[in-house]
Amino acid sequence: MNKRFFKWLGIYAMAGFALILLVLGILWQWLYSYELSRPEVTMADFFAEADQEYWLDQFRDTLDTDLTQFETEDDYFQTLYTRFFRGCVFTYTPSTSYTKDSPVYTVRSNGVAIATVTLTHAENGKVGFGMNKWTVDQVTAVDFMDKEKENVTIIAPSTSKVTLNGIALDDSYITDPNLQYDNLSLFEMMEGYDSPHRVKYTIPGIYMQPTVVVENAEMVISDGLNYEYRHADMGSHPVHITVPSGSIVTIGGIEMDADSFAKGETLEGFAGLGSFVSTLPHNLSLNLEGFLVAPTVEVRDWQGNALTPDEDGLYSLQESASLEDQASAMVQDFAQDYIDFCTNIKGDMDYAYQQLYANLLKGTSLQTRLSQASVDLVWVYGVSNDLHELTVSDFVQYGENVASCTMHFALTSVTNYENREIDETYTIGLIKSNGTWKVASMVSK
Repeated sequence: MNKRFFKWLGIYAMAGFALILLVLGILWQWLYSYELSRPEVTMADFFAEADQEYWLDQFRDTLDTDLTQFETEDDYFQTLYTRFFRGCVFTYTPSTSYTKDSPVYTVRSNGVAIATVTLTHAENGKVGFGMNKWTVDQVTAVDFMDKEKENVTIIAPSTSKVTLNGIALDDSYITDPNLQYDNLSLFEMMEGYDSPHRVKYTIPGIYMQPTVVVENAEMVISDGLNYEYRHADMGSHPVHITVPSGSIVTIGGIEMDADSFAKGETLEGFAGLGSFVSTLPHNLSLNLEGFLVAPTVEVRDWQGNALTPDEDGLYSLQESASLEDQASAMVQDFAQDYIDFCTNIKGDMDYAYQQLYANLLKGTSLQTRLSQASVDLVWVYGVSNDLHELTVSDFVQYGENVASCTMHFALTSVTNYENREIDETYTIGLIKSNGTWKVASMVSK
């Protein structure tokens, strides 16, 4: 009896073990099929195969970049790659539209949603027990870069040319044409003064840190994509200039009145000639302090010709070709007559003086002095002159009836008792009388 019991017990045990193995096999196969049918597994396999270049290709095909003229698609996608793909951690979670029959996942890069992935049952994807594998049906890019857009604000001097990424900004980007500086001088705040001010540019929809260049300005203050540029020469700037009388001076567009100038001495050679002309040539000085930005100074002579200063702020009149045409021959005649007079080459002082007198302005101290000098020269006789050089140059006109030039001559004069080498240079003062230029003064240089 014991033998039969243990025999059937063994048979039942083996049958039970076989049944357990069968059940475990079926369970393992079901679990395997279930694992293959899970959408998370499909997503894991998809991410294992989809590299960063794959994602960029998807976005190049589907994203509407909507770029401004200041950025290119290559730069845009390079920025996208840097911000959301290079070295980033990708995660995916069921989206709000996820259902068991239509799994939809939201893909994030470093926590930023960049795409949605929709799964569908794969063709020929049955894995048993009525279950199916999933496959990626659609990848849709989220416009995740839109929130990355920023406005670029540039506040720059109004006189500057502004470029962003190499493209000049036109007036359409100006959102405030007149932002005043602080600390302007009283003169800079005068009505009519072309006061230094700034212009505000606003450029919307920029993804990347731009390259901003503002000509004629420095001292940039930057806060993110906001830039404020100041003039390179901001500070306390004085105006110290000296101009010829009769000049028209404008500072920042404001014409200066006569009371603003300090009058200098009458130019050498014209002292004592006030009875012949109403205004004798002299210099005027102008001193203004405290400009925030070095102002625009314009100086024009009495005829409206623009003048330029030297390094000391001295504005000088330019030579006048028309004056030279009018007076050059007269001054040369006067120079020759003066040489003849001073050397008494003809031995007739009355005649020599009359020749000289023809080009002299009557009533001047020069005319009086020369008339008196004839008495002292009558004793000179037997003269011969060898004229080496006679030039007249530097014709400058100070007003309608006042001018000057330079007269130079060099000669050897042989008299009855000596040989003289004469080399003289004079500033000649000219005054127009009855429409004709006359010599009014001679000052040795």
